[in-house]
Amino acid sequence: MEKVLGNKYLLWAIRIIIGIVFIYASFYKIISPFEFAKSIKNYDMMPIELVNLPAIILPYLAIICGILLITGKMRRGTGFWMIVMLVGFIIGLTQAYMRGLDINCGCFNPLENASSKSEILVRIVEDILMLAGVLIYMIFGGKKENKKEIMNNWNTILNKI
Repeated sequence: MEKVLGNKYLLWAIRIIIGIVFIYASFYKIISPFEFAKSIKNYDMMPIELVNLPAIILPYLAIICGILLITGKMRRGTGFWMIVMLVGFIIGLTQAYMRGLDINCGCFNPLENASSKSEILVRIVEDILMLAGVLIYMIFGGKKENKKEIMNNWNTILNKI
């Protein structure tokens, strides 16, 4: 398994694909922060007073993480923030799906019309796949010593749960 998941070409493809997705997804959000803030508000997950903060920060964090992922720089920090964002996106999309909200997910273009429930489900699956890709990169993309350290940290965390 490690030989397949640790393949340098697979890891390179994961970095490029997910990095490009994050960079592309950031453009409309940076250009239209007000529309992105409305998309965030439609999830009804936070008080309206707090909506502007993620609408301003997330697109820049995503574009920086996308660039760093493609370049392979700051692997741990980049991976950490990408995991945090993807888990947040999955939680937001899942609760919107479960509540039957007819909203624009704000994933790529906050100016799009409202999404159907099936489109939200597709976005959830896409985010889960990207999360798996980032985890694979985090675990298998470093030196062998780092892999053992990461696996020990994961085992420690899982044993506490």
